Amino acid sequence: MIRFGRMRARGQHRGRTVAAATATTLLAASLALAVSAPQDVTAVAVTPVSARVATSQAAAELSLQRRVVRVTNRRRDAHGLAPLRVLRCPKRYAVRHSARMARRDWFGHSNLARLADRCSAPRVAENIAYFGGSAPTARKVVRTWMRSPGHRANILDDSVTHLGVGVVRGGGRWYLTQAFIAR
Repeated sequence: MIRFGRMRARGQHRGRTVAAATATTLLAASLALAVSAPQDVTAVAVTPVSARVATSQAAAELSLQRRVVRVTNRRRDAHGLAPLRVLRCPKRYAVRHSARMARRDWFGHSNLARLADRCSAPRVAENIAYFGGSAPTARKVVRTWMRSPGHRANILDDSVTHLGVGVVRGGGRWYLTQAFIAR
């Protein structure tokens, strides 16, 4: 038996709505069924709505990350430069920096010495951007960077070889970071 305690006013249960408590109950019940079920019974887990929303947001962020890499490499190709390869270290750094900006509702460059140290890179660079409202297109993001001399120089730098892109949505804004390194 699953026990939640007494219900509170306005359909609240210890800070959760009745729908969330019901979804949690269904999830717990289906997990209990899966553990105690005979071999021929299939249990289906129920995913709460908030988890599905978080998953779809993460999928949108990942999709935009990939598209920014593609558009960036198309711009480099148009200028006769080799494409940048995605590398785990600068990608992790870019995602964390975008998340930090979103969490703090702050917009600014990070200490690039940390990027150089963590990725063992002699040359590093960073582009950042944020957009309000709905998700920007990758073309819009890269076009915005290409119109800025400093950001353009980072994208078209022939000494950088790898790239990491971080996209995080928070506070109604989309925060993007490109971390470039030379290897």
